[in-house]
Amino acid sequence: MLHFYYSFIDPQNEDIEMFLENAADGEILMYPYDASKKPQKDEILISDDTELLYRWKADGGLTIGYEHDGIRPGTEECISDLADVYAEDLEEIADYLTEQRHLAFFSGDFDYYIPGYQDFAHLYEVMKKEPHLLPERLKNLSEEDLHADYRHEILSQRLNANLSLVAFTAKDSDEVLGRIAVEPSELTDRALNLSYYILPEQRGKGTGTAAVKAFLARMLPRIGDVPLLAVIHRSNTASVALAKACGFTVLPANSKIPEKRPEGFFTMIYDNSADA
Repeated sequence: MLHFYYSFIDPQNEDIEMFLENAADGEILMYPYDASKKPQKDEILISDDTELLYRWKADGGLTIGYEHDGIRPGTEECISDLADVYAEDLEEIADYLTEQRHLAFFSGDFDYYIPGYQDFAHLYEVMKKEPHLLPERLKNLSEEDLHADYRHEILSQRLNANLSLVAFTAKDSDEVLGRIAVEPSELTDRALNLSYYILPEQRGKGTGTAAVKAFLARMLPRIGDVPLLAVIHRSNTASVALAKACGFTVLPANSKIPEKRPEGFFTMIYDNSADA
Protein backbone atom coordinates (compact mmCIF):
# COMPACT_ATOMS: atom_id res chain seq x y z
CA MET A 1 0.00 0.00 0.00
CA LEU A 2 1.23 3.49 -0.86
CA HIS A 3 1.84 5.88 2.03
CA PHE A 4 0.89 9.54 1.73
CA TYR A 5 2.24 12.36 3.89
CA TYR A 6 0.95 15.91 4.12
CA SER A 7 2.21 19.29 5.25
CA PHE A 8 0.31 22.54 4.67
CA ILE A 9 1.26 26.13 5.46
CA ASP A 10 -2.23 26.80 6.85
CA PRO A 11 -3.46 23.44 8.21
CA GLN A 12 -6.71 25.00 9.53
CA ASN A 13 -7.86 25.87 6.02
CA GLU A 14 -11.37 24.49 5.37
CA ASP A 15 -10.35 23.01 2.02
CA ILE A 16 -7.53 21.11 3.70
CA GLU A 17 -9.79 19.82 6.46
CA MET A 18 -12.29 18.63 3.83
CA PHE A 19 -9.52 16.96 1.84
CA LEU A 20 -8.25 15.03 4.88
CA GLU A 21 -11.79 13.88 5.65
CA ASN A 22 -12.29 12.73 2.07
CA ALA A 23 -8.96 10.89 2.06
CA ALA A 24 -9.78 9.19 5.36
CA ASP A 25 -12.88 7.65 3.74
CA GLY A 26 -10.71 5.43 1.52
CA GLU A 27 -8.28 2.60 2.17
CA ILE A 28 -5.16 4.73 2.02
CA LEU A 29 -2.68 5.67 4.71
CA MET A 30 -2.18 9.39 5.32
CA TYR A 31 0.33 10.73 7.85
CA PRO A 32 1.45 14.21 8.96
CA TYR A 33 4.89 15.09 7.60
CA ASP A 34 7.74 14.25 9.97
CA ALA A 35 10.84 16.42 9.44
CA SER A 36 13.11 13.67 10.79
CA LYS A 37 11.95 11.16 8.16
CA LYS A 38 13.36 10.61 4.70
CA PRO A 39 10.97 9.16 2.12
CA GLN A 40 11.06 5.53 1.16
CA LYS A 41 10.51 4.48 -2.44
CA ASP A 42 7.15 5.64 -3.77
CA GLU A 43 6.08 7.52 -0.65
CA ILE A 44 4.16 10.64 -1.64
CA LEU A 45 4.14 14.08 -0.02
CA ILE A 46 1.23 16.48 -0.57
CA SER A 47 2.13 20.05 0.37
CA ASP A 48 1.99 23.71 -0.57
CA ASP A 49 5.50 24.27 0.82
CA THR A 50 7.71 24.51 -2.28
CA GLU A 51 11.02 24.09 -0.44
CA LEU A 52 9.73 21.04 1.40
CA LEU A 53 8.42 19.46 -1.83
CA TYR A 54 11.78 19.93 -3.57
CA ARG A 55 13.65 18.46 -0.60
CA TRP A 56 11.33 15.43 -0.48
CA LYS A 57 11.77 14.85 -4.21
CA ALA A 58 15.55 15.22 -3.95
CA ASP A 59 15.51 12.48 -1.30
CA GLY A 60 13.75 10.11 -3.69
CA GLY A 61 10.07 10.62 -2.77
CA LEU A 62 7.16 11.54 -5.01
CA THR A 63 5.31 14.85 -4.70
CA ILE A 64 1.91 16.39 -5.30
CA GLY A 65 1.81 20.17 -5.03
CA TYR A 66 -1.17 22.04 -3.58
CA GLU A 67 -1.51 25.17 -5.71
CA HIS A 68 -3.55 28.03 -4.24
CA ASP A 69 -3.70 31.78 -3.59
CA GLY A 70 -0.58 32.57 -5.56
CA ILE A 71 1.43 29.59 -4.27
CA ARG A 72 2.86 27.71 -7.25
CA PRO A 73 4.86 24.69 -6.07
CA GLY A 74 6.20 23.96 -9.56
CA THR A 75 6.00 20.18 -9.23
CA GLU A 76 4.91 17.91 -12.09
CA GLU A 77 1.58 17.04 -10.46
CA CYS A 78 -0.44 19.84 -8.87
CA ILE A 79 -3.92 20.12 -7.35
CA SER A 80 -5.76 23.40 -6.92
CA ASP A 81 -9.27 22.22 -5.93
CA LEU A 82 -8.05 20.24 -2.95
CA ALA A 83 -11.42 20.00 -1.19
CA ASP A 84 -12.83 18.10 -4.18
CA VAL A 85 -10.16 15.37 -4.06
CA TYR A 86 -11.37 12.04 -2.70
CA ALA A 87 -9.43 8.90 -1.86
CA GLU A 88 -10.13 7.31 -5.25
CA ASP A 89 -8.84 10.45 -6.98
CA LEU A 90 -5.68 10.30 -4.90
CA GLU A 91 -5.14 6.65 -5.80
CA GLU A 92 -5.51 7.48 -9.48
CA ILE A 93 -2.94 10.26 -9.18
CA ALA A 94 -0.62 7.92 -7.26
CA ASP A 95 -0.92 5.29 -10.00
CA TYR A 96 0.06 7.90 -12.56
CA LEU A 97 3.00 9.15 -10.50
CA THR A 98 4.38 5.71 -9.78
CA GLU A 99 4.38 4.84 -13.49
CA GLN A 100 6.70 7.74 -14.26
CA ARG A 101 10.47 7.39 -14.20
CA HIS A 102 12.02 8.65 -10.97
CA LEU A 103 15.54 8.63 -9.61
CA ALA A 104 16.47 5.70 -7.37
CA PHE A 105 20.15 6.54 -6.80
CA PHE A 106 23.30 7.51 -8.62
CA SER A 107 26.54 5.57 -8.47
CA GLY A 108 29.76 5.80 -10.43
CA ASP A 109 29.15 7.32 -13.85
CA PHE A 110 25.47 6.40 -13.97
CA ASP A 111 22.04 7.50 -12.78
CA TYR A 112 19.69 4.66 -11.82
CA TYR A 113 15.92 5.08 -12.11
CA ILE A 114 12.85 3.16 -11.08
CA PRO A 115 11.69 2.86 -14.69
CA GLY A 116 8.50 4.44 -15.89
CA TYR A 117 6.16 2.23 -17.84
CA GLN A 118 7.30 3.82 -21.12
CA ASP A 119 10.92 2.93 -20.26
CA PHE A 120 9.84 -0.62 -19.43
CA ALA A 121 7.86 -1.02 -22.66
CA HIS A 122 10.66 0.47 -24.79
CA LEU A 123 13.25 -1.91 -23.35
CA TYR A 124 10.91 -4.84 -23.90
CA GLU A 125 10.49 -3.95 -27.58
CA VAL A 126 14.28 -3.91 -27.99
CA MET A 127 14.70 -7.17 -26.05
CA LYS A 128 12.11 -8.92 -28.25
CA LYS A 129 14.57 -8.64 -31.14
CA GLU A 130 16.84 -11.03 -29.20
CA PRO A 131 14.29 -13.62 -28.05
CA HIS A 132 16.96 -16.11 -26.96
CA LEU A 133 17.80 -13.71 -24.12
CA LEU A 134 14.23 -13.56 -22.82
CA PRO A 135 12.83 -16.02 -20.28
CA GLU A 136 9.94 -18.06 -21.69
CA ARG A 137 7.41 -16.27 -19.48
CA LEU A 138 8.30 -12.90 -21.06
CA LYS A 139 8.09 -13.90 -24.73
CA ASN A 140 5.28 -12.42 -26.86
CA LEU A 141 3.47 -10.57 -24.07
CA SER A 142 0.40 -8.58 -25.01
CA GLU A 143 0.36 -4.91 -24.01
CA GLU A 144 -2.03 -5.78 -21.19
CA ASP A 145 0.24 -8.58 -19.93
CA LEU A 146 3.30 -6.35 -20.22
CA HIS A 147 1.62 -3.65 -18.14
CA ALA A 148 0.60 -6.25 -15.54
CA ASP A 149 4.20 -7.52 -15.41
CA TYR A 150 5.45 -3.96 -14.92
CA ARG A 151 3.01 -3.33 -12.07
CA HIS A 152 4.04 -6.63 -10.46
CA GLU A 153 7.75 -5.72 -10.67
CA ILE A 154 7.20 -2.27 -9.14
CA LEU A 155 4.96 -3.61 -6.37
CA SER A 156 7.43 -6.42 -5.56
CA GLN A 157 10.29 -4.04 -4.91
CA ARG A 158 8.00 -1.82 -2.84
CA LEU A 159 7.29 -4.79 -0.58
CA ASN A 160 10.78 -6.35 -0.50
CA ALA A 161 13.83 -4.13 0.01
CA ASN A 162 16.12 -6.85 -1.41
CA LEU A 163 14.48 -6.64 -4.83
CA SER A 164 15.30 -3.92 -7.31
CA LEU A 165 14.54 -3.14 -10.94
CA VAL A 166 16.30 -0.12 -12.42
CA ALA A 167 16.90 1.43 -15.79
CA PHE A 168 20.19 3.30 -16.05
CA THR A 169 21.49 6.26 -18.00
CA ALA A 170 24.83 8.02 -18.21
CA LYS A 171 25.04 10.67 -15.50
CA ASP A 172 22.85 13.69 -16.27
CA SER A 173 21.46 12.05 -19.43
CA ASP A 174 17.89 11.01 -20.27
CA GLU A 175 18.85 8.19 -22.66
CA VAL A 176 18.29 4.75 -21.13
CA LEU A 177 21.24 2.42 -21.78
CA GLY A 178 19.86 -0.76 -20.23
CA ARG A 179 18.20 -2.37 -17.21
CA ILE A 180 19.45 -4.29 -14.18
CA ALA A 181 17.40 -6.25 -11.67
CA VAL A 182 17.72 -8.26 -8.49
CA GLU A 183 14.73 -10.60 -8.49
CA PRO A 184 13.56 -13.83 -6.87
CA SER A 185 15.49 -16.86 -8.08
CA GLU A 186 13.58 -19.47 -10.07
CA LEU A 187 16.04 -22.13 -8.85
CA THR A 188 15.54 -21.83 -5.11
CA ASP A 189 13.84 -19.66 -2.52
CA ARG A 190 17.18 -19.43 -0.69
CA ALA A 191 18.80 -17.18 -3.32
CA LEU A 192 18.23 -14.08 -5.44
CA ASN A 193 18.90 -13.64 -9.14
CA LEU A 194 20.79 -10.86 -10.93
CA SER A 195 19.66 -10.07 -14.46
CA TYR A 196 20.75 -7.34 -16.83
CA TYR A 197 20.15 -6.20 -20.36
CA ILE A 198 22.46 -3.75 -22.12
CA LEU A 199 21.26 -2.09 -25.32
CA PRO A 200 23.10 -3.54 -28.35
CA GLU A 201 24.75 -0.25 -29.31
CA GLN A 202 26.30 0.00 -25.82
CA ARG A 203 27.96 -3.41 -25.87
CA GLY A 204 31.70 -3.82 -26.22
CA LYS A 205 32.39 -0.42 -24.62
CA GLY A 206 32.57 -1.50 -20.99
CA THR A 207 29.27 0.28 -20.29
CA GLY A 208 27.47 -2.81 -19.02
CA THR A 209 30.30 -3.96 -16.77
CA ALA A 210 30.72 -0.52 -15.22
CA ALA A 211 26.97 -0.09 -14.70
CA VAL A 212 26.48 -3.53 -13.13
CA LYS A 213 29.51 -3.06 -10.85
CA ALA A 214 28.18 0.28 -9.60
CA PHE A 215 24.72 -1.22 -9.13
CA LEU A 216 26.13 -4.15 -7.13
CA ALA A 217 28.15 -1.78 -4.94
CA ARG A 218 24.83 -0.25 -3.93
CA MET A 219 22.81 -3.47 -3.62
CA LEU A 220 25.18 -6.03 -2.06
CA PRO A 221 25.25 -4.48 1.46
CA ARG A 222 21.44 -4.60 1.44
CA ILE A 223 21.34 -8.24 0.29
CA GLY A 224 23.83 -9.40 2.92
CA ASP A 225 24.53 -13.14 2.98
CA VAL A 226 21.76 -14.17 0.58
CA PRO A 227 23.36 -15.98 -2.42
CA LEU A 228 23.18 -13.96 -5.63
CA LEU A 229 22.96 -15.98 -8.85
CA ALA A 230 23.05 -15.21 -12.57
CA VAL A 231 21.50 -17.71 -15.00
CA ILE A 232 23.04 -17.18 -18.44
CA HIS A 233 22.60 -18.88 -21.81
CA ARG A 234 25.71 -20.84 -22.75
CA SER A 235 25.96 -19.08 -26.10
CA ASN A 236 25.96 -15.62 -24.53
CA THR A 237 29.70 -15.34 -24.03
CA ALA A 238 29.58 -11.55 -23.65
CA SER A 239 27.18 -11.84 -20.71
CA VAL A 240 29.35 -14.52 -19.13
CA ALA A 241 32.38 -12.25 -19.43
CA LEU A 242 30.43 -9.36 -17.88
CA ALA A 243 29.34 -11.53 -14.94
CA LYS A 244 32.90 -12.75 -14.37
CA ALA A 245 34.21 -9.17 -14.46
CA CYS A 246 31.64 -8.28 -11.76
CA GLY A 247 32.71 -11.07 -9.40
CA PHE A 248 30.64 -14.09 -10.48
CA THR A 249 31.98 -17.61 -10.99
CA VAL A 250 30.37 -20.75 -12.37
CA LEU A 251 28.35 -22.51 -9.68
CA PRO A 252 30.49 -25.39 -8.35
CA ALA A 253 29.32 -28.97 -8.77
CA ASN A 254 29.04 -29.49 -5.00
CA SER A 255 26.79 -26.46 -4.48
CA LYS A 256 23.87 -26.80 -2.07
CA ILE A 257 21.71 -24.86 -4.53
CA PRO A 258 19.57 -27.35 -6.48
CA GLU A 259 19.98 -27.73 -10.20
CA LYS A 260 16.79 -26.54 -11.94
CA ARG A 261 18.37 -24.62 -14.75
CA PRO A 262 16.62 -24.41 -18.13
CA GLU A 263 18.28 -26.43 -20.86
CA GLY A 264 21.12 -24.53 -22.52
CA PHE A 265 21.78 -22.29 -19.52
CA PHE A 266 24.24 -22.47 -16.67
CA THR A 267 24.35 -20.76 -13.30
CA MET A 268 26.95 -18.37 -11.91
CA ILE A 269 27.17 -17.18 -8.31
CA TYR A 270 28.65 -14.07 -6.76
CA ASP A 271 31.95 -14.99 -5.07
CA ASN A 272 31.07 -13.61 -1.63
CA SER A 273 27.64 -15.27 -1.49
CA ALA A 274 26.87 -17.81 1.24
CA ASP A 275 26.09 -21.52 0.73
CA ALA A 276 27.99 -21.90 -2.53
